[in-house]
Amino acid sequence: MKFNNIFEQINVELPAQWKIQTLRREIQHSPGKAAELQPQIDAARITLICARRGYFYTA
Repeated sequence: MKFNNIFEQINVELPAQWKIQTLRREIQHSPGKAAELQPQIDAARITLICARRGYFYTA
């Protein structure tokens, strides 16, 4: 699905960036959780890539 306007795109893109940052910080503090958190980082990255190309991704 394509975004109708830039605001919808930003509303998806920013939370994905924040989620990636938060999860990376959590991995830095608890390296043992890396394997558990990596799939969430991957999903947020895919969301971010799709949003930057103008598409809404739902997993």
